[in-house]
Amino acid sequence: MASEARREANRKHYRANKDAYYKKRDKRVSDIERATPSWHKREKAKLKRLYKIASMRQKKTGEKYNLDHWCPLNHPRVCGLHCVANLVIILAEENLKKGADFDIDSDENMQDLSHLQG
Repeated sequence: MASEARREANRKHYRANKDAYYKKRDKRVSDIERATPSWHKREKAKLKRLYKIASMRQKKTGEKYNLDHWCPLNHPRVCGLHCVANLVIILAEENLKKGADFDIDSDENMQDLSHLQG
């Protein structure tokens, strides 16, 4: 019951603040377009496969999954690309918690960059 009340509160907030939501969406689309390399079109099949895997995991577990940019597209110290090498499948809940957090000095973030090589 609480989740239905929360959904209704979210709907009410959205209706009252549509312009802000549209502005945020437009900025996100712009950030993705700016961060998409010209050679990205060659990776379309791989990208579709990642989305399919995320969807399959969601059906199997009942939990929602997102494709997340390992290196954020919009961050004060780094600018990741919108490409397959920069995407990981994670639980939506984890993605929302972390936001655009990225510690460039962290060994965890810098330990294995081999997946970024062609």
